[in-house]
Amino acid sequence: MKTNRLFYITIGMLLIFCSCSKENDFLDQKPDQSLVLPSSLSDYETLLNSTTVFNRFVDPAMGSASADEYYLPEGTFNSFSTSSYRNLYTWQKDIYVGESTMDGEWNKPYLQVYYCNIILEGIQTLAIPASEKETFNRIKGSALFFRAWAFYNLVQTFAAPYNKESATTDPGIPIKLSSDINARPPRSTVAETYKQIITDLEIALELLPVINRFKTQPSVIATLGFLSRIHLAMRNYEEAMNYSNKFLVKFSMLSDFNQFASNRTLSLHTTFLDEDVFHTTISTSSPSSRSNARIDPVFYKSYNEKDLRRTLFFRSSGGEILYKGSYDQYGYPYSGIATDEIMLNRAECYARDGKLELAFKDLNSLLIKRWAVGTFVPLSAATRDQALRLILSERKKELLFRGTRWNDLRRLNQEDEFKTTLSRTISGQTYTLPPNDPRYIFLIPLSEVQQTNISQNLR
Repeated sequence: MKTNRLFYITIGMLLIFCSCSKENDFLDQKPDQSLVLPSSLSDYETLLNSTTVFNRFVDPAMGSASADEYYLPEGTFNSFSTSSYRNLYTWQKDIYVGESTMDGEWNKPYLQVYYCNIILEGIQTLAIPASEKETFNRIKGSALFFRAWAFYNLVQTFAAPYNKESATTDPGIPIKLSSDINARPPRSTVAETYKQIITDLEIALELLPVINRFKTQPSVIATLGFLSRIHLAMRNYEEAMNYSNKFLVKFSMLSDFNQFASNRTLSLHTTFLDEDVFHTTISTSSPSSRSNARIDPVFYKSYNEKDLRRTLFFRSSGGEILYKGSYDQYGYPYSGIATDEIMLNRAECYARDGKLELAFKDLNSLLIKRWAVGTFVPLSAATRDQALRLILSERKKELLFRGTRWNDLRRLNQEDEFKTTLSRTISGQTYTLPPNDPRYIFLIPLSEVQQTNISQNLR
């Protein structure tokens, strides 16, 4: 019997990315499509603990590669062996031109979904003694969190930004809620996709521990932060504030940048940061990787000389400025949940609601931890518009290369006062990306469209 293409992708990724041999035993490739499945809570927990599936280099990079956080020197641009990277950087309508270089942007999140569905289905078949109920709840809640994480990354990459006026008709992504590799659900709407994401997370909140001793695993605090991020992307600012409040009541720790050494070349620190509550990293196969990306000198100079981010985030090489300020101890692009993002979320929501004193309390509480001791002068603004612009400016400076900028552009372009036209020049030719352009939605990999007959995005 001919094996389904998704099955081959899944097994292939498992063999490539999973270092744990026990996981490979569970998911063994067989011509008749049968699978050897885990049979205990411990087995399912082993699947959840695969950082190569859920945490390391798995979040989509196409948004970061297309955002306005960096530029490429012409020599670097021309040196790419794949035209997909050049097309991505210059916002071409057809990124792939027949190449499969970036299929992982779709396949890696759906591998996470596949894992989660195996876990969610499998644990329901087990007889769980009372002594293991807490473990059962944590495993179920974690699988729901990771599935929601994957769906969110997919909808932010391959569907239109959330707009309440069109979300019920805009094409979303296939919502796969079964481990059946033969099931090929059609694309849902954007509204249906976000509803599923939020439903998974609301259930997870009731099941997860408040804090997880492993930062690569979900918790209540991480889930609250994730819901804050999601509602901000939906421009549902009241709910974004609500979840930011719940997060910060339970966890408000910030890292003091005065404690970090400025001579590091890849990351802020040698271990997880205190304010990091859920740790993931973006795929490193991208034009925006740290070895390729250069920082605009004008943007660099927007950091005050007393702002420690100026030396902790950047280094100079050959007369060019490179980024080095990752929250990941190995220097890979961090995309997880941390306190600084949630404080900025709440500050923005306060400003939008006209609560400027509270907005600047959050912003100044963050920035005092970023400036040299005794040098920071608290910021303020006279009007809502001035406050919002200042907070959004600091948001871009703080969350650099965190995977949030592209999503911010998508949502803010829906507001007249914050619309932004992006521009890049290579070899004397200027490329632009206007606000709300169809190219803010990436093409689904061609092989997926051919195999499943789902509708392709129009760019």
